[in-house]
Amino acid sequence: MRRTGAGRAEHVLATLMAAPASSDRLRRVLEQALVLAGASFAGVYAPGDDPAVLCLAESVGLPGSLYGLRDGYPADGGAPVAEAHRTGRPLWLGPREVAARAEGRRTPAPDFSLAALPLAGPGGGSLLAVAERPEGFDAGERAALELIVRAVAVPEPGPADSH
Repeated sequence: MRRTGAGRAEHVLATLMAAPASSDRLRRVLEQALVLAGASFAGVYAPGDDPAVLCLAESVGLPGSLYGLRDGYPADGGAPVAEAHRTGRPLWLGPREVAARAEGRRTPAPDFSLAALPLAGPGGGSLLAVAERPEGFDAGERAALELIVRAVAVPEPGPADSH
């Protein structure tokens, strides 16, 4: 019997997480946003050496620059990744909401939707996913992204001399 929707996402993510830890685990988990949620871009933004800035830790899919995305955002700013990080609540933005924000006005790609979901755990951060569909992510895709967020492990930032 073939699994669909959230059941499939749970199975795939459980399989990934059961494998021995590796340096590419975050990338492999993020790739599931492309496969299971139909995202064209997915990235994890986390506090870097300066916790006042959320930095792109990993991304998959099309270049974020197509959507006006940057490699870093002020944690106290108005960018969706910062809002999700601060509030602990996901943001689901359609093309109109994206266009109304400063970041949306500097993008070459029209009519895309954006999801920003907060990450739990040390340091926190956000998952940012883009769908090249005006209607955005449907309920099943949102459920898959929420499962992916739970599988993302962001390393706790430490002092530079601890490496």
